[in-house]
Amino acid sequence: MKIFQIVLTNSYYKSHDLGHDFSIQPTASTISWMEKRNIRLLRYGSRIVLVWLAQHYDDPLELFKKKVEGLTISFIVTLQNSQLLNLSELEIGHPTGTVYYLHNRHPHKDHLLHSKTFIGPTDLLEVQALAHEALIQPGNAVWGVIDIDFSYWSATVSKQQDLPITYPIQVKNRATFWRYYFVDMTQQLTGELSIVANGTSASFAAVQHVPERLHTYWTESKAPIELYDHYAHSFALCKRDKKNETIVVAKLPYPTPGTLTRGRTNKKKLYSDIVVYV
Repeated sequence: MKIFQIVLTNSYYKSHDLGHDFSIQPTASTISWMEKRNIRLLRYGSRIVLVWLAQHYDDPLELFKKKVEGLTISFIVTLQNSQLLNLSELEIGHPTGTVYYLHNRHPHKDHLLHSKTFIGPTDLLEVQALAHEALIQPGNAVWGVIDIDFSYWSATVSKQQDLPITYPIQVKNRATFWRYYFVDMTQQLTGELSIVANGTSASFAAVQHVPERLHTYWTESKAPIELYDHYAHSFALCKRDKKNETIVVAKLPYPTPGTLTRGRTNKKKLYSDIVVYV
């Protein structure tokens, strides 16, 4: 009998499964409880499923409810992708003194394990305020803790067809200001330069010369642009001389997660820098 499943989604990914971004492992006490009750944890990419071997019971649901009355089981979440904090709207959490605390006690109809549509700052909790403080010590790469309270699970399950309950964890992709730097290797960037967008309403400021750098130009997007691992839109670098407009670079490269930088004066303003040699 499938009891529940925890499903991770990240809107950054369009063509890739995020199963390797996080590791979700039961705590030692939860492992001990599972072993004594013939319960297994199955993994399918970006989801984990709790399964009870219940083939010998006539009414397994009611029996299981009695076994888990008042019980809470827990899981530890660690980061596996070092670039995840750049491509997603997430904070680093521990060891800064906080961790993401996720649980099924929220009043969401869709059983989200966080307080809002996407996991965010409101889900961060001081380590000292967490019942699992002993598990989160310096040197441990703990990013979050998940509690599944079976009292709340039981309240949402009336028949076996309701199972498994799906508990989503939804991660929001990050949006940054894109800055293009064009290094004119052949001195062909003359006249008026501009960025032309295809398939998106995103726009860029006028392309300007960088005063302190010879044959280098730059521009910045007028608003943050969402980061994805695959884009349906593209940008081109164009130049206009008199009445003629020429495409210099037909498809500009996209930013990579490792290019994230903060503004000099506004630390909350995040940039993705892309250098293009023309």
